Amino acid sequence: MFAADESLENFKISPAKALKDVEIFAEKVFPLNGSNYFSVLEQSQKSVKLYDCSNYKEKQDIKCGGSLITNVVYVKEHNALVMSTNDKHLNFYDIEDSKLVRRFVLEDAQVFLAVSDSKGILFSGSISGIIYEWSLTKIFSEHKQVTLSPKELYTEFLYRGHKPIRQADGLTYMLNV
Repeated sequence: MFAADESLENFKISPAKALKDVEIFAEKVFPLNGSNYFSVLEQSQKSVKLYDCSNYKEKQDIKCGGSLITNVVYVKEHNALVMSTNDKHLNFYDIEDSKLVRRFVLEDAQVFLAVSDSKGILFSGSISGIIYEWSLTKIFSEHKQVTLSPKELYTEFLYRGHKPIRQADGLTYMLNV
């Protein structure tokens, strides 16, 4: 339903249809630009639900082990969601296969997420101001199975093997470049 250059903000939902046919209680809504779906972070922040834009029917209900989901970003190239949680995990979820592909434990909770589709990089920013560049190609090209990596092993999935970028004054905002 969305063209590649459209977003959920440009999509007008008929208020009469939305109120009559579906009841969605959302903390946040995240667009899945270039797809026929949109995602909703439930008020409890324990699950993300995917809805079909054409009929407002729920497609999937995604949970991250009972943790509070703090941010969600869509990775179009891999048809996947990346979700950060309050327990310092970064979760990579394959929408088509309906399964968690990877889950990393980091030193701090990741509160900012942004994707560079043209470069295949995910940027995540922690509450203490550390910025990570993740290679989405490495993360999604490995075996399609859940991998609970210890803190020391997640570095192999960083873009070009870079160490995290440390910020002296803390991170306040991230832009998708």
